[in-house]
Amino acid sequence: MTTYRVGLLGVGPRGLSQARAYMLHPRIDLVAMADIDADRLAAAAAEFGLERTYQDYHEMLDKEALDIVNIPTRTDLHAPLTLGVLEHRAPKAIVLEKPMATSLADADAMVKLAESTGTRLAVHHQMRTTPTFTVAERLIEAGDIGPLTSIKIRGKGYYGGYDMLNIGTHLLNATRRYVGEARSVVSHCETGG
Repeated sequence: MTTYRVGLLGVGPRGLSQARAYMLHPRIDLVAMADIDADRLAAAAAEFGLERTYQDYHEMLDKEALDIVNIPTRTDLHAPLTLGVLEHRAPKAIVLEKPMATSLADADAMVKLAESTGTRLAVHHQMRTTPTFTVAERLIEAGDIGPLTSIKIRGKGYYGGYDMLNIGTHLLNATRRYVGEARSVVSHCETGG
């Protein structure tokens, strides 16, 4: 059975959560972490018993034979870090948080460079596998609720707002699961309400 060597690029709250999951998986060997915050990096290394930590991710890429690089950082860093990893030393796969990028141009550049290096890109959209969405899909496919003619999505607030980049990507991803590519879209957004 293959074991994959993972390097974590960012040990904020999402990175720590993913590191905990990696530690439980029998086919994952979390071997190194990188973060620019030395104190946060030291605390994470102590929690997971890791000796190989780096404040410069390029150094981690140079010194570690990684199969997977996980990028669980804030949104504005997804594209520059992914492109930086791919340009420096491309692993077999890069796993990153949603949204993939803040612009279509950045996402296209990431895909193009990943394809040219043979690296797989995986974006976390785990919400589409939650019971709410899987039951809805089953009902739609079985015809139990009749033909699907429209979808209305409403959010209830998330960390001070229900922004499209942070959570909206989950909802749009799940919607595409039900209907495929959209033929037309109507949207109404409000702020502060």
